[in-house]
Amino acid sequence: MLSWLKAMKHKLNLILVHALFGVMGGGIYFLIETIWKGKPTNWTMAVLGGLCFVIVGLLNEGKHQFKQWQQVVIGTVVITVLEGLTGVVLNNILHMGVWDYSHLPFTFFFGQCNLFFCCAWALLSFIVIHLEDKMHEIVDNM
Repeated sequence: MLSWLKAMKHKLNLILVHALFGVMGGGIYFLIETIWKGKPTNWTMAVLGGLCFVIVGLLNEGKHQFKQWQQVVIGTVVITVLEGLTGVVLNNILHMGVWDYSHLPFTFFFGQCNLFFCCAWALLSFIVIHLEDKMHEIVDNM
């Protein structure tokens, strides 16, 4: 195959993988939130979940190859920061009441993040890293 065509196919595969991964991640996170709360959650959680899946998935792409434990740590921090920023906007500024950690110990970031959920984000990051690698395998072999 011509080198430019091969490069183009690779770039299109990257776009496809991350677009699909964002949609899949949004759906998975929306489902997790809905099951956890026992009722459908706000649509913004699908957007946040998709964004987190894509960002964590991108941690092992490009020139900077991180070790798996580094990806998990960075992914946990990224998800926690995005959770905090989203929470400040949705819960503190817009008063949408999407989540409330005020009754839990170890809550921080203006009441929008909690240490227990940071541990959950670490586990989720670990799973996302492996799912994203598997998606690459599938799409690259198409």
